[in-house]
Amino acid sequence: MRRLSIIDGYLTVFFSLICGILLSLILALFYGARIGEVRLKSEIAMDISMNSVLAEYSRALFDQYDLLMVDMSYGTENGNIENVETHFKNYLDKNFARTLIG
Repeated sequence: MRRLSIIDGYLTVFFSLICGILLSLILALFYGARIGEVRLKSEIAMDISMNSVLAEYSRALFDQYDLLMVDMSYGTENGNIENVETHFKNYLDKNFARTLIG
């Protein structure tokens, strides 16, 4: 009878070690999936924001000359790249904002 209780103890130690290894493997997989999801969401938000900025091209120039030109002035006197960057960051913030929908 004493021999049976020693074997039961070995199985308990074995299963506790296996459970620890399996739990760490599952948690590592969840962490990798989370990192992949964040990377994908960032890439999608950047793509949508860039498409939104480039969608503000001058329709008159496109109709007349078939040129896709973005008006960088955005209602100011001088057009510069900082205006485009500000618009891009605004779109990026809107795409990363947490709402009830997404």
